[in-house]
Amino acid sequence: MNYKELKLRYFKRHLTRIVNITRDNPLGLTAILVYSCLVNRATHNKGCRQATISRATSLHESTAVPAALKVLREHGLAEKRGAYWWAVEPTLETLQWFRYRQATEGQKWARRFSYWWTGVRKSKAPLTTVQTVLLFKLANLSGRRVTVRGLAKLLGVDTKTVMRALKKLKAENLVDADLLPNKPTTEQVKWFRVRHEQPPFVLSQQFGSVFEADCDEAILTKRLVDRAGELLLAADFSERQAVEYIDSVLRTAKRWPIIFAFMSAFETFFNEVAAQHKANVAAGKYMKAKNCRGLLAVETEKKLKRLAVARYH
Repeated sequence: MNYKELKLRYFKRHLTRIVNITRDNPLGLTAILVYSCLVNRATHNKGCRQATISRATSLHESTAVPAALKVLREHGLAEKRGAYWWAVEPTLETLQWFRYRQATEGQKWARRFSYWWTGVRKSKAPLTTVQTVLLFKLANLSGRRVTVRGLAKLLGVDTKTVMRALKKLKAENLVDADLLPNKPTTEQVKWFRVRHEQPPFVLSQQFGSVFEADCDEAILTKRLVDRAGELLLAADFSERQAVEYIDSVLRTAKRWPIIFAFMSAFETFFNEVAAQHKANVAAGKYMKAKNCRGLLAVETEKKLKRLAVARYH
């Protein structure tokens, strides 16, 4: 059952990605769920707090989540930066624990994982997390021959846990005798969390009415800033970093003619800076830099000063 079919069956319910693992993966289900959550955040260059992980996985915030994070950190798959936890790219040792989508070698590592979809149960739902994940895994495997032992390996749990979960799912008539998922009733659909649509990130909107100032340059710059936001996110900048960058441009340039002149040529300028950063990394410099933010800040300040000198001196 694909994502589109799941969306129809679990209408307006929240569905989240779970990374596919291989037989070599020693992680238990809770660690797999937490790592999947962190990887999903990493695709947007974000980390998250333990409370966020708990809400995203329905795992207990003070017991299951910390235990899973401890396991992931021991295997080098998660790290804590301040109050936030971040996914870490698998090493040569752990790379074989996961499955990857074909022809994704050139993409960011967090976007390369093969995955399947599960719903997220409400806290008062009559299903446990294991039972929920098993239900959606069976939907993912619809039409394929499955065994209790195979399901246990795919989920990172033992066979007894799978057998108990299957007994519950059958009792609720959510799966049939052949382990095929049945269509849930309207009441059963309510056991899962509602999907909240996230509005797309639009960089200019993060500055309120700044780009609606009473001058032509401000109005024209708004569209250019939104395009800059797309370029920055595609280059592994986080949304916060993109906002901070444009804020620094506004504070440094100060005058709309300078801001507009800079943003008008931003795409070419940014591509040149990104290419220089890539060359620096290839030469062994700044290996820990996740993007060209540092170099971009330096080159931006230089260019804004040149523009100001050319226009006002």
